[in-house]
Amino acid sequence: MQSADSPVQIKEKIRQQFDDTPYPNIPIEEDIPSSVIYLHRFDIVTPFYLKNQKFLDTSSAVILDAGCGSGFDSLILATANPGARVVGVDISPSSIAMAQARAETKGFTNVEFHVMPLEELPTLGISFDYIHCDEVLYLLPDPLAGLLAMRSVLKPTGVLRANLHDAYQRNRYFRGQRLAELLGLMDHNPGDEEIALFSELMRSLKNDTLLKLNTWSHRFESDPKSILANHMLVGDKGFTIPQMFELLEKADLTLIEMVDQWDMNQLWQGESPVKNQLEQLPLAQQLHAYDLLNSNHRLLDFWCTCAAPKPAPLSDWSVNQWQNAQIHLHPLLNKEEFKQEIDQCINQAMPLPLPHLRSSINAPVLDVTIAATVLWPLFNSPQPFNHLLDRWQKIHPLSPQTLEPISPETAQQVLINCLVSLDFLRIILVTID
Repeated sequence: MQSADSPVQIKEKIRQQFDDTPYPNIPIEEDIPSSVIYLHRFDIVTPFYLKNQKFLDTSSAVILDAGCGSGFDSLILATANPGARVVGVDISPSSIAMAQARAETKGFTNVEFHVMPLEELPTLGISFDYIHCDEVLYLLPDPLAGLLAMRSVLKPTGVLRANLHDAYQRNRYFRGQRLAELLGLMDHNPGDEEIALFSELMRSLKNDTLLKLNTWSHRFESDPKSILANHMLVGDKGFTIPQMFELLEKADLTLIEMVDQWDMNQLWQGESPVKNQLEQLPLAQQLHAYDLLNSNHRLLDFWCTCAAPKPAPLSDWSVNQWQNAQIHLHPLLNKEEFKQEIDQCINQAMPLPLPHLRSSINAPVLDVTIAATVLWPLFNSPQPFNHLLDRWQKIHPLSPQTLEPISPETAQQVLINCLVSLDFLRIILVTID
């Protein structure tokens, strides 16, 4: 059974599984996604900004795709971060061969690949601005060793994105994996015969049997290989939020932010003393409470960094800080298509739904005032705060309620509130250079 295997044996089984079925198993000729909504999860400007309050020029960045598999994510990283050098490593030679063929087919010249376990990363002799480790840590026999290896090659200003399977959300599939072990289907690297046997087992069960009810769907019938990524995934294991924080502490890493939205406010119908009590807890306990209440994320997906103080939130900035600030349009939005949408918004006085650079239940809507006053000039270049304030006062000299002149102090505070909101939505980035 899998549980009796040594770490070396488990690692070898993992290598074999991904040699047989490289992940993601996407055809080499398939196009690399280019939509803003898709690319923002691979954009390194946002987490670098959250960590350093600075704007990163991606043309000078070096990115590691740790556990790159078949290289699909590596090419998305190269697309989302123009000019960056992307280095992919994986323990599966078959996966790396597919990744190299994919890069050559798509004409990417700034991406390279190496067959290598994470523990050997220092032998590359490269320091990285950003490390992307997606769907890997929870498979490692020793996730801490993987984190420590990546930390050793992360620049002091760099950011690491990694994730772990959520123990609560994923528990139903762990039960399926234990069943497959019990039946001896994972004694060796599972192949077509083991997949067929497990499929037959699930089909034979009554539909209201809990394991079938909670884990089985038509997609496993049409794509039997996906059973390997769920019911028969070698090395798979789950983690709670406290265990995630324990790993980060042992690796001397600090959480920057969860990649997905973990918003406690979305869970309540109204005010509650318990809600107020939870909001007073430290961040780690708030996230744990959210996961206990609403474990809707398959992954505990996080950005972290070498221990460093987090920049003060913009809402705490002094007037002097604002007067020395530079306002940048997020580079994923600084595109002709979005500029045309803003132009239409201004000329037709029509509200514009904003792209989801920050996941949210309700799509935020941009009004014509903010589009014309704040965003339009940012397409040309970053703007000093005082230039935007001057523009704001020229476009909005009077109060719409009283038609009296708006004081400079009021205009300044209104603009600051607007910029804080746009920063929260990741439409803009605010720096002090």
